[in-house]
Amino acid sequence: MSTPTNAEDQHDSKRQKTSPVNDSFDHLITMAANISPNFLRAVYSAPQSAQTFEHSISSPAPPAGSSPEDVQSKTAYLSELRKLIPTLQNDINIFLTKKMEEDKTLAEAQGRQISEQERKEEENYGEEVVEEDD
Repeated sequence: MSTPTNAEDQHDSKRQKTSPVNDSFDHLITMAANISPNFLRAVYSAPQSAQTFEHSISSPAPPAGSSPEDVQSKTAYLSELRKLIPTLQNDINIFLTKKMEEDKTLAEAQGRQISEQERKEEENYGEEVVEEDD
């Protein structure tokens, strides 16, 4: 189960940053499976807020060896990790969708209208769109 926590409480210099989710707002999603061998964690960072998503991994972290037992341990660990990633992605998508709606509501309250480009991006969100040349 996902446990959102405050990122300031979970500061860790070993986090690995991925690409920005939205360059214009400088939001970042940070994912790392190696922070702790017992957790899969993603951190959303924005100038005004941060959100941590975390799932515990019940399989023990595999040892660095190459014995048959080590292979079984690694397989179990990676299998569990593979199952948790879509759950973590879903948690992040739900959060980001809510955040986008909040940003849109705030912008509308301030009288800002969305641009044609933003409208197209929102309309086609999650779909591959091929631009046609005229």
